[in-house]
Formats: sequence, C-alpha cells, structure tokens
Amino acid sequence: MKQFNQPSTPEQKESVEKMERKLTEQFGPLLTAVHLAGVLHRSEQGLRWSLTQPGQFADTINATRVRIGRRNYYRAADLALLLAGEVAV
Repeated sequence: MKQFNQPSTPEQKESVEKMERKLTEQFGPLLTAVHLAGVLHRSEQGLRWSLTQPGQFADTINATRVRIGRRNYYRAADLALLLAGEVAV
C-alpha cells in the first residue's frame, strides 16, 4: 500500500491544502467513482476499467480507496496529494 507523505516545503503544502479544500468543498471528504471520473476528466466506465488493470496508476488511485459496504469511495485528502503532484504515479 502506498504511503501518502505530507509535503515538505510551505509552497507544496499550500498547493495540497488548496486542492484538498477545493475537493472537500465540492464533493465532501469522500469522492464516489463518478466524482473521481469527473475530476480526472474521464468517463466513469473508462475509470472503472483503468482501476481494474494492473499498473502503477491503478495502484496509486486504489490506495486512496475506502470501502463502505459494497461501495468504493476515494479520500479527498489523499487525492489532493496525488493531484498536486506530491505522489508519483
């Protein structure tokens, strides 16, 4: 499982906080697959297919996944680190 480390410089931290705030305001602390697909500008079916394929992209995104019952959600805080470029895909 990937470790999402906090950024080290103030500029990186500000970028991550801004991204996390934007995601949280728009979607809440957990994003659905539909929300994640919108953020990544992908179709929902294309995203679901990509996340089932072996590879670094799927591993990184799936590391942010939380299962609640039968549903998958993705943590906004971890996605913010990924989208701000703090986690290499």
